[in-house]
Formats: sequence, structure tokens, C-alpha cells
Amino acid sequence: MKKTLSAVALALVAVLLMGCLVACGGGKISDGTYKLVQMTADGQDISDQLSAMEQYGMSLDLVVSGDKATLMDEEMTIKDGKFTASDGTSAAFTVNGNKITVEEGNNKMVFEKK
Repeated sequence: MKKTLSAVALALVAVLLMGCLVACGGGKISDGTYKLVQMTADGQDISDQLSAMEQYGMSLDLVVSGDKATLMDEEMTIKDGKFTASDGTSAAFTVNGNKITVEEGNNKMVFEKK
């Protein structure tokens, strides 16, 4: 049951994350690996699902290097405070210290530098 819940949570996280990255203010990101530490979907905090996923060795990391970022094998460019995917979709982000926040409507994801 927990494996199924974790798989469903991971799929939901992936879909929401890509949705937010497609639709979401700006800032300079320093190179490194950022771990997804907080997530809100449709206004509800589902961060506890991230902990459940970690118990099974699953996590979502955003890897930033220069003007490129990679998430789940999707490479994006970083320019003018936006992530831009290979299909041309883009999303704005905000940077506050060692955290990157991507928001769209009632969905929010916070990545923290490892």
C-alpha cells in the first residue's frame, strides 16, 4: 500500500512540478543540486508525501549548472529569471538564499540547495 501511495505521490509531484515549471519571479541561481523540500497542490500541503517517497529512496532533484537546469531528465535553459524547456515552454522562479520557489495558482514547490 505504501509503495503504491509513494508511486502515485511521485507521479503527482512530477506532473505538478512540470506544470509549475511551465507556467510560473526571477533571480540568479547558484550552481548545485536542489532537493524538493515543500510542495502544495491545489492549495493543500502535501510535503509529507515527500518524506514518504524518501523512505523508498525516491526524491526529486533540480540540478543547476551555468545556464542549464535538469529535472527528471528534462534539460532546461535558465535566462532572465525563467526556466525554458526544450519545447519552448517556460516558468518564472524566485530565489531566496539557498531556496528556489516555483508557484502557479494554488501549486507551489520549494527546492533547497543540498
